[in-house]
Amino acid sequence: MVDETAENNESKVKVKPDLPPADVFVNMVKAIVLEMAKKNGETIPAKPRGQASEYTFFVDGQRISKMMDDMRKNNEGKINDFLNVHLKSKKYDGVMIVAPFIGGLLEMEELRARDLQLTDLEFAFTPYYNSAASAVRRMSEKLESAEAKMLYSLLIGLQKKYPRS
Repeated sequence: MVDETAENNESKVKVKPDLPPADVFVNMVKAIVLEMAKKNGETIPAKPRGQASEYTFFVDGQRISKMMDDMRKNNEGKINDFLNVHLKSKKYDGVMIVAPFIGGLLEMEELRARDLQLTDLEFAFTPYYNSAASAVRRMSEKLESAEAKMLYSLLIGLQKKYPRS
């Protein structure tokens, strides 16, 4: 007699499929920007140049997600080229590549509040990385390779295709 409960339990085990590198990278970028967008509309206190002020938080997570999906669908090779140039390991969703990429993405003013402070984004990295503060610091790192510039120019072009949400 076969123990059916043991068989049923085994079939319920979630197996994470091995995704292509471009999918792993794009999925993590999307997850983090969508996490950022959860604060949209909130008033955030700020102290630029020591002056107390505030701004309305905004990151266009939906638009960025659509742009990333489009880039993934139509330019997987360019994403892979970018990952091959910038990664020493196979951590396609690692903070060393994702945070600087998102930092560069958010330099595009249409995709964020003009007064957005990178330190105000720490909360969005917390569910994904052990050191969210380190992720925020890495957002300031510039990705200067030809491959990174290619991805950013593709995304600039996609801004016209996907209007602000």
